[in-house]
Amino acid sequence: MSKEVKPIILHDLDNSQDYTLDYSRKSAALLEASGFRVDLMISEPNVMIPLIWKFSFVKNHPTVSQKVIDKLFDETPNMDKAIARLGELYAETTNTLLDKEKVGNVNWE
Repeated sequence: MSKEVKPIILHDLDNSQDYTLDYSRKSAALLEASGFRVDLMISEPNVMIPLIWKFSFVKNHPTVSQKVIDKLFDETPNMDKAIARLGELYAETTNTLLDKEKVGNVNWE
C-alpha cells in the first residue's frame, strides 16, 4: 500500500484564514476538463501550474475568489515544492480510480 500524501495547509496571516489544498475525484475531473495535462507541466508551466494550483482549492474551498487564489499563489514560499506536492495529491486521487484494494460488496468475474 502506498503512503498517503498529506494535503497542503496554507495559513494566510493577513486574515487568519487557513486553506487546505487537496483533490477529490470531482475536483481532479474539473482540473482535467479545464485543459490540464500532466505531460505539459514542463513545456507549458505558465498554463499548467496556475491550473493545478487553482483547482486544488475546489475540494475544500469552492467559493474562494480568484483574487484570493492569486494572492496566495504569489505569496506562498517554496512554490516548487508546493506544486510538486499538488502533483502527488492529484496522482493519488487519480490512482483511486483503479485501486486494487477497494473494499465493498461487489465482485466480478
